[in-house]
Amino acid sequence: MNNIPTVPIEKVSLEENYYEDTDGYVYSATKLIEHSKQYPIFDMPLSGIDLRRSTWEINDLDDFIHHAKRCTDTDLKHPIILDRYGTIADGCHRVVKAIVLGKRTIKAIRLETMPPYDRIEKNSQKNE
Repeated sequence: MNNIPTVPIEKVSLEENYYEDTDGYVYSATKLIEHSKQYPIFDMPLSGIDLRRSTWEINDLDDFIHHAKRCTDTDLKHPIILDRYGTIADGCHRVVKAIVLGKRTIKAIRLETMPPYDRIEKNSQKNE
């Protein structure tokens, strides 16, 4: 039975993560993390997070496995980042892990201003 292959799971680097706000502005996760360092970290109740927001495009089992693995591997010592409106800009995998583990709070940073955006999505409502 040792000759049964394992299923490979695609790895994602931090540089590949982006956040698109409701106006269609797109920010790299690395830029958000760097910008967030000027703001304080606080404990945010997980019960106050809106879980109805569409977060990831999961079209098949491969996509689901990818995100499940990221939730499992994520480190809760890193705070989630909330945009200027309080929406999660970085850290959805951490939120999932914290909830599954039965945590009540998660470390968070709320941005008061946004860094310069990387691009604007053409399909956003702002650009129609």
